[in-house]
Amino acid sequence: MTTSISSPLTPEAYEKVVSQPTQKQEGLFPVSPVKKLVDEYKAREWSDDLIYTDAGDNEITVSGYKPPIPNKDKERLLELVIEHNRVFSQKIEAAKEKDSGIIEKINAPAKTKFFVRADLHSDLASLLAQLTLLQGKGLLDEGYNCAPGFQMIFLGDYMDRGINDIEVMTLLLRLRMQNPSTVHLVRGNHEIIDTQTHYSNESVWLWENKELFSTLYKSFPLALCLGEEKGRQDKKEKVGERQFVHFSHALFNPSVDLEPFLKGSDNLLVVKSQDSLPQRFIEAMKSSKPKKSVAAKLIKNLPKEATKNIEGYLWHDVGATGPTSRGTSGYILSPEDIHKYAQLCGSKKAKLKAFVRGHQHKFREGVVKRKDITKTKVVVSTLAVGSGEGLQKKEFQDQKQQAILFEIAPRVRDWQKTPVFAEGEKKDLKLSFGNFSVPMYQEIGATA
Repeated sequence: MTTSISSPLTPEAYEKVVSQPTQKQEGLFPVSPVKKLVDEYKAREWSDDLIYTDAGDNEITVSGYKPPIPNKDKERLLELVIEHNRVFSQKIEAAKEKDSGIIEKINAPAKTKFFVRADLHSDLASLLAQLTLLQGKGLLDEGYNCAPGFQMIFLGDYMDRGINDIEVMTLLLRLRMQNPSTVHLVRGNHEIIDTQTHYSNESVWLWENKELFSTLYKSFPLALCLGEEKGRQDKKEKVGERQFVHFSHALFNPSVDLEPFLKGSDNLLVVKSQDSLPQRFIEAMKSSKPKKSVAAKLIKNLPKEATKNIEGYLWHDVGATGPTSRGTSGYILSPEDIHKYAQLCGSKKAKLKAFVRGHQHKFREGVVKRKDITKTKVVVSTLAVGSGEGLQKKEFQDQKQQAILFEIAPRVRDWQKTPVFAEGEKKDLKLSFGNFSVPMYQEIGATA
């Protein structure tokens, strides 16, 4: 199946169509597309006897919402993907080259709230529960439109490892199309058809439609750089300084120079395969500023598997620096490596302060020591995998933390972080990037 990438509607124009109250009253959208889906999925039967077939062709009994058999939702998803690819054709066109992708910059007012969720892996149950929770907090309206001052970020790996691949992807695409400027779908290593053929119960069907889905995944950014729009106002010498947090599925390619992008006016950066370090990194090795020179030399000394193509955004792990157990894909970077990269990408106008990711399935915070060595600061947060149904419910049933609600500020250390659970929000736990008291980052075993 092929699809055109020409677009009669921009995302902004599409958003006006699906959110215009007068048009809804006239019957164009009598019920929001997302609400219709949510109501349909919640009405489905729950079963504790569903069969998931893993990468080794082993059949595993799991729990979850029972998909219809035969699954007629597949045709609906195909139609939706074609529509989605038309609406987001400009992003697809930007990343059309092999081994390329896009990074987006989000500039938001202070106190904007961002719901951030990592690996879903077909976990429809916790996704539905958290959407309902966000409605209860007034962050989503009855039709699942984002309230003013609220946005959502999903960090990749939406399908595979469960039995509701079709439902989760359909719901996320509908959410994005209904809220194209406020719902963001980041690309993970399971947004690669070759990966999905090993882990999805729908692997044959996905392979038959690989061109359509490969095009879809090109519209998902490799990373988002999120910052408060006006910058710091607290110190005279710092007025206007922007601070950013980097959101991705895995990590980043250490040979990609983000400094011009962060301080510039462009909100979209095309990342392409490259075999050499940027000239600015090379010059930084000779810098009289120790932070810059040390950071640049560290990046230069990383092996090729750490800096090739776009794999760092999809595959890299956090732990003790070295090769990963994933085989040929990815590399392990330490919190110190990550901190050095952030220093190298910073300038007086814009600084990269922290990283939020998924990929390794267990909640962890990675810290580095401050100038006062008795204190530490968080540089990387790994969010937990969904564990409401499917294989994850078996493997991570004791792991409750599944999402974070951020409220941003000019200084990243002042961002508020509230853990969000599928069954509700734990109100007595408030975190910030500036002072989070946890043990040093523990090495985590690689999980595909």
